[in-house]
Amino acid sequence: MFDLKIQRSFDFYTRKILLLSFIESAKVENVHEVILRIKFLKDVFPSVFLIGGFLGVLLSFVLKNGISRLWKIKERKLTPLSKWKVSSQFIWFFILSGVMIFGGRYIENSIVVKIGKNLLVISCFVYFLMGLGILDYNVKRMKFPPFMRYVLYTLSILVYPVPIIFGITEVWFKMRR
Repeated sequence: MFDLKIQRSFDFYTRKILLLSFIESAKVENVHEVILRIKFLKDVFPSVFLIGGFLGVLLSFVLKNGISRLWKIKERKLTPLSKWKVSSQFIWFFILSGVMIFGGRYIENSIVVKIGKNLLVISCFVYFLMGLGILDYNVKRMKFPPFMRYVLYTLSILVYPVPIIFGITEVWFKMRR
């Protein structure tokens, strides 16, 4: 039922984009790229929804700790990002997602490909957070000035594959010594 409603809304917007493409015939090639991106977003919607829920819970936990500190109420604190790690066994989810994406295309099973894409998005998000932790650890260790910290954090978020690569390589090479 829920999947049917999502499918209808994406189909509606796809038709709107196709209508615009006929109006502006010079940009038809770009419209096809947009349609492919919309289809990708439709495929990974469950993982994006899950990540959004996680970020909402994290934000409420941070706000709760801030209010508790303001009112001097003792609360359990979050593990600092610089110390946060994921188990080395988590790499198998990343590998499994790649196998599911490529294997699902080989056997032409779209459900397997969709599950693989969702696993890939979730595992990349986890490794992104781990990569930010590595960056945070090294920035604190090297005692960068606050302005430089914000510049590095902003750049790492804008160039998001770099923290993901740091997070994945942390499985084999210890980057926090």
